[in-house]
Formats: sequence, C-alpha cells, structure tokens
Amino acid sequence: MEPDKSWGAVVFDHRNRYLLIHHAGGRHWDHPKGHADPNETPRDTALREIREEAQINAEIIDGFQTEVGWILPNGRPKKVVYFLARRTGECPAEGPEGEILGETWLPYTQAREKITYDTGKEVLDRAEEFLNLRQRSIRKKSGTAAHDELSGDFQ
Repeated sequence: MEPDKSWGAVVFDHRNRYLLIHHAGGRHWDHPKGHADPNETPRDTALREIREEAQINAEIIDGFQTEVGWILPNGRPKKVVYFLARRTGECPAEGPEGEILGETWLPYTQAREKITYDTGKEVLDRAEEFLNLRQRSIRKKSGTAAHDELSGDFQ
C-alpha cells in the first residue's frame, strides 16, 4: 500500500518560540503540515502549509530535514517529512475552513509538553538539537551571538 505523504516544518521565531497548530482533524497539537498540491515541491508545500495554517511567512533553514512515520487507523502507512523554518513576517493567506482550531507560540519545554503525539515531540527534539548545535558552531567561529543570525531581525 502506497504511503500517505505530507510535508511540514518546525517553525521558530526571533524569541526562540515554536509554532504549534491545533488541528481540527484529530483535535491534536502539532507542527504545520499537509499534502502537496499538484507540481508542488516538498519545500513549497511546507511553506504553503505554514502560510495557510498560521498566516505567517517563513523561510526554510538549510541543513535540517527529518522524517517520521506511523500506521493510520485504516492500515495505510503515513510518512511526514519536516523542514526547519524561521518566521519572517505576517501574511493574509487563508486556509481551508475549519481545518485549524488555533495556534500558539511556546518555548521548547512548553511546546514539547503541549504536542499531542510522540512523533511530534521527536521532531521538535531533533529541531531543537539542530538549532543548539548550529548556535554553538556559529559562536565558535565568530565569537558573536548566534541567535541573531538564526532568528533574523523580524519583530
């Protein structure tokens, strides 16, 4: 049976908070994600889902990509590939009616507690580890605060 494939992103902002979406389907808290539109690349899918689900713009951070999977109740395998994205601003995009119940921005520990499923927590852990390693690497190379380079100047 062909897997059900989706793409999404762990999204962070300039205050090192993570975006969580309250999905209507299943009423769970997780990262933004969804299915690709025809001829859409995985990265474009992730960025569109962020715009539709949270009404924000974001940019993908190179070097991070992770995949998780599970079996859906109907027996079909589910695969989701996640990127890491930095919030860059607001946008007026609107997603499908009734798909999203809400959103929140939380620091790592609180975000991890709020995420409903273990696979979402694992993805967040991987993203946090990637960001921490990258910040340490940047500090070693430049001797300056890495946070500014990673988080950008969006307020």
